[in-house]
Amino acid sequence: MEPDENTLVQDNLTDIETNNTDTKGLTEILLTKLCNQYEIGKLLFFSTIALASEDQNLCFQTDKGEYIAKVFAENRTIEDIEKEIEVTNKMIEEGFQHPQLYKNNEGKFITTDSDTKQNILVMDFAEGESFVKLQRPPRWKETTRIAEQTTLIHHTDYKPTDIKEKWAISNIHTLYKEASETRNFPVTDLELIRQAVAMYQSIPLDKLPHCLVHGALTKNNVLRKKWEEVIILNFSASDYLPRIHELAVMASDLLQDETLRVPEPLEVKTKYLVKLFNRLDPEFPITKIEREYLYSYTIAATAVSLMKGYSELQKTGKVNREFKLGHNILMNELFRRNY
Repeated sequence: MEPDENTLVQDNLTDIETNNTDTKGLTEILLTKLCNQYEIGKLLFFSTIALASEDQNLCFQTDKGEYIAKVFAENRTIEDIEKEIEVTNKMIEEGFQHPQLYKNNEGKFITTDSDTKQNILVMDFAEGESFVKLQRPPRWKETTRIAEQTTLIHHTDYKPTDIKEKWAISNIHTLYKEASETRNFPVTDLELIRQAVAMYQSIPLDKLPHCLVHGALTKNNVLRKKWEEVIILNFSASDYLPRIHELAVMASDLLQDETLRVPEPLEVKTKYLVKLFNRLDPEFPITKIEREYLYSYTIAATAVSLMKGYSELQKTGKVNREFKLGHNILMNELFRRNY
């Protein structure tokens, strides 16, 4: 029997009366101020949840409801944050399933904390568990639900403010240069990334169909609700890009079964996604040129994920799923096939 969603929420939260560490004490102070600024009641519980982002996501409950405070990383500029809010609100207007964003008592979405100087966004709590927490890729019906939501994004006639995030696939050349100058970056991985850069360079990007994309459909950014329903979060990487960007990220992360010793071939994933999107969106079918370059784009997406994972590894000293998954896929796709 599937556990009740409310039980899942409650199990994830920490009673503030048992919060005695300095870090939790500071978090309690921050959230208490937010409750007052957004007029959303008295703080009862809170916890941290993980999304595929450098931002911190605090889940908290008040006597009026459940919310998420997205505490933006220091490297996120106001312009970057405003772009994310802009896209998120546009998609909510279009009927996309996303938690409602709140304005503070000054009528602004962004609150800058007077003590920490952190920029913060408050939204409704999203029930469900990420596929990272579930430790599996989406099943067929879940993937279909995700693709249905994604086509709504693709059909939204909208170009957001042109601000590129550091880990954008289009930034792969700069990221590779930085990686090659990084001390102790694994030599084998550098060679695999070099091949990925060459493959990306061969893609005629200007000839590919472009549209609004989510940009980061990874296991961290998709929650599974009851009855195989899903909700997509985190529009921080959203942009007007080649449509196959979406399929590439899904194939290289979301659909990967990380329990396998050897990853399934990327072409199996990409062909499946092409068929799925063509079935769900026959008026905007995947074109011949998109099919031709989807594999190369997916390899590039994998390489960027690997480099991002290594950057995080340097900070924490711990091997993370992005680095491990990126390494395993590129080894399987490029190294083993070539040697």
